[in-house]
Amino acid sequence: MFTGKKIKNPSGSENRDLKKKMPEADTAAPAPALLGVAIDVSGSMQTSLQNSQMMDLSRLGGVEKGFSALLDDSRRLAQKYGSDADLPLRVFAYAFGLTAAPRYADLLTVLRFAEGLENIPEFKTYMDESIALRRSEAERKGRQMRMNAGGQFGGLAGLARGYGFGNIVDSIERNMEESARRQLTEEAERNVTQDMIDYMQTRIGDTTLDAGELFRMWSAGSGSFDSASRFIFGNTPMRGCLEEVERRFRRERSREGDRAQARILLIVSDGESTDGLPDEVVKRMKDDGITVACAYVTDRNIQSPRELRHTVAAEWPAGARQMFGLASSADPAGEAVYGPGSDAIRAELEKSGWTVPPGARLFVQANHSDTLADFMRIAGTAIPARQLLNRVGRII
Repeated sequence: MFTGKKIKNPSGSENRDLKKKMPEADTAAPAPALLGVAIDVSGSMQTSLQNSQMMDLSRLGGVEKGFSALLDDSRRLAQKYGSDADLPLRVFAYAFGLTAAPRYADLLTVLRFAEGLENIPEFKTYMDESIALRRSEAERKGRQMRMNAGGQFGGLAGLARGYGFGNIVDSIERNMEESARRQLTEEAERNVTQDMIDYMQTRIGDTTLDAGELFRMWSAGSGSFDSASRFIFGNTPMRGCLEEVERRFRRERSREGDRAQARILLIVSDGESTDGLPDEVVKRMKDDGITVACAYVTDRNIQSPRELRHTVAAEWPAGARQMFGLASSADPAGEAVYGPGSDAIRAELEKSGWTVPPGARLFVQANHSDTLADFMRIAGTAIPARQLLNRVGRII
């Protein structure tokens, strides 16, 4: 809605230049692997998920735990193989299921700035303008509603009062006024939230971080979904979000120039897309060489929770079927959907005790936070870990 040049973040540096100053890259060397994460933050993700601590953990809390495991593992691998550098991995993430349009946004931008925006003078000016505009809109709509209500009853209200029904008429009018006030207040709040998201997307822009940077941010407490609670728990616009993820992969690829880059997309959701099927956009990404792994979060009992499947089970809900169809194959047997990095993920899954039959897809139904965390960890780190091992001359 409001436009203007990109701001500087609270630390004073441009958001796109937040990454560490590194030595000039060897253009012949492969670029760090790029992980894109699409996380469902819709209302249903507030329901409980099983966990080994027997605590009240929401599905979204399970996702947060999985993301933490992924980042912890990236740090551990970098340290284990004698490198002071981070794991060769860069990460961006999107949340879909926000309470305001466009219903999806750059999650890392939201998490990094949701709690510190009020300290930016430009943001305060922006929000003062937004609130004044939304208040004016609400007042105008309120006047129109009152005019419409008066026209609806016409002379009937006076007639009813003449027959002694004045209290009833007054009660109806009060109820209508209260309902209109509530409706206008909710709409204004949604619009102000939308303006805040718009500010972060247009003034701050993309946030893509090295694994080590993201680990440090997460460890410092800026990775909690609690800081974004005002924006989340809407519906499930998966297709629109994945279309933006596809555009984001293109933007990130253009920044790397001619350097080869392994790319992974991790989708985590507990339901069906509410804005149309995402199949075509995901097919384009797979055809472009992006490896797609999908985690369907559920409360149903899973007989073999750490086993990938090569076929759809008859009892699966529609959301599980949908996400199974989006996932890449875990081995070259499924060439149509095989991702260049699938073999690294498959090998790491098997090393961690997972069962991966021939033709299986990189899809899991998770009803326990530990299973979800293990799958997210492996899907995110297996490919860059192999790159790191190759770099230091080790064999997997």
